[in-house]
Amino acid sequence: KLRTPTGLEKSLKESLNRAFSYLQSVKDKLGLTQMLAQKDIYVEAVDLSGGRLDCPCGVAFFAAIISVIRNRHVQAGTVILGDLTIQGNIKGPASITEPLQLALESGALRALVPVSNKTQFAGLPEDVIERLDVVFYGDVDRAVLKTLEM
Repeated sequence: KLRTPTGLEKSLKESLNRAFSYLQSVKDKLGLTQMLAQKDIYVEAVDLSGGRLDCPCGVAFFAAIISVIRNRHVQAGTVILGDLTIQGNIKGPASITEPLQLALESGALRALVPVSNKTQFAGLPEDVIERLDVVFYGDVDRAVLKTLEM
């Protein structure tokens, strides 16, 4: 069961619910049916943008759950952009510039970005391109593999 704190912004809560619904739909394939039946998942979300940016974070949420269940750490300094539909499709953000700048200012070293946003890479500020290791992904499975320390 998914539990979110009260007062969580509506679009963030919807993103979390979609990612959890996708997880429920693939739990058998991932061998997580028993584990998920025994556990409640609590989510704490902090808006570092001060409300300036929308936060479609379904892929990050999905990767975080897999990280906890599989006992694999997310690589330090990693930020994940992109949302997830209940069918497992990736939805990239409208723009990657502001989220990546904010991530860099907050100490990120590495960013996973949907391949659908690849055309925006050339428009990033030079300091973001130079200081942030940007890794593109095309599906949620690849995002999880590239996120977790294996």
